[in-house]
Amino acid sequence: MRSFGYALALPLAVVFVSSVTSIHAQVPTGMMGQSPAHGAPADPSVPTGTTFRSGTEVVAVNVTVTDGHDHYLTGLAKDDFAVFEDGVPQDVSFFAATNVPLDLAVMIDTSASMADKMPLVHEAATHFVHTLRPGDRAEVLGFSENAQVLAPFTETIPVLEAAINGTSPHGSTALYTSLYIAIEDLARLSRRQGDVRRQAIVILTDGEDTSSLLSFDDLMDAAKRSGVAVYPISVVSQFDTTRLTEGGDRRFMNEADFSLKTLARETGGRPFFPMELKDLNGVYEQIAQELTSQYSLGYAPKTFADGSFRRLVVRVLHHPDAHSRTRSGYYASRPVRASLVGPR
Repeated sequence: MRSFGYALALPLAVVFVSSVTSIHAQVPTGMMGQSPAHGAPADPSVPTGTTFRSGTEVVAVNVTVTDGHDHYLTGLAKDDFAVFEDGVPQDVSFFAATNVPLDLAVMIDTSASMADKMPLVHEAATHFVHTLRPGDRAEVLGFSENAQVLAPFTETIPVLEAAINGTSPHGSTALYTSLYIAIEDLARLSRRQGDVRRQAIVILTDGEDTSSLLSFDDLMDAAKRSGVAVYPISVVSQFDTTRLTEGGDRRFMNEADFSLKTLARETGGRPFFPMELKDLNGVYEQIAQELTSQYSLGYAPKTFADGSFRRLVVRVLHHPDAHSRTRSGYYASRPVRASLVGPR
C-alpha cells in the first residue's frame, strides 16, 4: 500500500505522458474477452500484424459515439470518422473498435462524510471491477486528507475487490491532490510500457475539496496534458441536503459539481450526479458499457510540435444523428514523427 502526503503530490514539474504517445506494440487484432453485441472488428485498411515502429509518435484519441437516443453506436469503421486538429483535417493511421485494453484508476472517497455510504459503495465498486476484460488493468485508490494506493495496477479481480472492501471513512477530502496522484500513476505506467492502451479514472466522492493544496486550474492542466478520461460520480452528502430541491426530483449544481462536470467534459469523460445512493450500481454499469464501446484512433499531426494546446474535433460521417465525445485537445510538447510498417 502506498500513501501520499502533500510533499509527494504537489510538484508540478512532473512530465506527463501527453496525448502524443509513443507506440511500438503490435496493433490488437481481436477483442480481448467478450465483445459487445454489435462490436465491429478493427478496420481492414490497417493490415493484421501492422505495427508502429518504436519511437513512432501519434496523437491517440478515444471517442465515444451515441445516437439520437443516447445509445452507444457501435459497428463503425475508420472511414466513418473525421479528425480535425485546430480545424485542420488529419489522416487517421490507427483505428480499433473496442479491442484496445484499458488501464483504469478506481478512486473512492474515504472521508468521514462517507460513513453512511460505504456498504453500498463497496457493493457497486466491486461489481464494477468485475466488468474488466482479460488484458485490462486497474488500481484502487482511496482518499481523504491523503491518498493511498490500496491495490496497484493488476489484472487480478480478487485483489481489487479486497482493496475496495477494505476502505473505511475518516478525515477530510483532498480531492484535487488525489486526482493528480491518479493521473501521475497512469502517466508513469504509460511511460514505462508504451503499448496501445486506453486510460481512464472513475472517481466517487460526496463533497467539495476541503484539504488540497492544489488548485483546480493546476489539476485541469495536468489532466489535459495526460490524455486520461475522467468519470466523476458525485453523490449527495448527508450533510448537504441543500443540493436537493424541495420536490426532491433534481439536484442543484454547486461549485464542486460544476468543477467535476468541467473536468469530465475537457477530458472526454462523463459526469454522473445520482439522486440516490441506490442508483450507484446503474451508474457504474453505464461507465463500464461506455468504456467497452469506445473507438480508438491515432494520427500523426501535420504540423510540428510547438508546445501549444491543439484543439481536437472528431466528427462522425454518414450518420446524421450521431454524437461524438472526446477530449478537448492536447499539448503538442515534443517533435512528432510517424511511419507504418507492414507485416513482417
